[in-house]
Amino acid sequence: MRHILYIEDDLVDQMAFKRLIQQNSHIYSCSIFNSCSEFKSAVPSLSHDLLVVDNNLGDGNAQDIIQLYPDKKIVVLTGTLELNWTFNEKVKVIAKPLEADTLHHLLHWAMNDELVEAQRPPLKFVNLNYLEKMVGGDNAFMVKMLSLTSEELGKDIIALQTAMDTADFAAIKFHAHRLKTRSRVLGLGMDQEAYWIESHASAEFFTEIKEIYAKFAIVLKESLVEVAALVDYFKQD
Repeated sequence: MRHILYIEDDLVDQMAFKRLIQQNSHIYSCSIFNSCSEFKSAVPSLSHDLLVVDNNLGDGNAQDIIQLYPDKKIVVLTGTLELNWTFNEKVKVIAKPLEADTLHHLLHWAMNDELVEAQRPPLKFVNLNYLEKMVGGDNAFMVKMLSLTSEELGKDIIALQTAMDTADFAAIKFHAHRLKTRSRVLGLGMDQEAYWIESHASAEFFTEIKEIYAKFAIVLKESLVEVAALVDYFKQD
């Protein structure tokens, strides 16, 4: 857990920052101070991973705080800049509003961590559009959703294969229905194939079902590999 000190006299900006922290509460915690004087009175007992200060405060400005920590890295927030820029190696001036990705990078910068940018694994079958809308940028929730979907998908693949091998049409229908949902969540684009198998699960159409399932099974198994790589990718945050 990374702890952030935030000095800000504007209640609206405080509220926005609190919301950012709450949305990433599995990573960050924070202490908020309303003024330079309030912060200075608490300095002896403070420990932190990142210090963020508004440029203009009611009883001072960011320079007053920078002077307290001449050897520390400090982030100064301002509403007047259109672009982010670096004042010097110890101070970064960032335009408001502060976003989650920027905060993540600033923490690594402040702690002298070498931030290795992981590349999202290449995807041939999985499309994350549905899940990304659902999780709203919460990587921990994304990991949970991907892990659960992968676990259930693995069970359904085995169960459907067993049903195909034994010509159990009731089980074929049931697991094809479940796989239709997995396909939608993972964006596999195989919803129609799963629906066809589900709606035609009978001896009359068994030859066609086996042909469709042979192609479907390849996509399902390859998607498990891609999901495993995605879980590792999203765990890094």
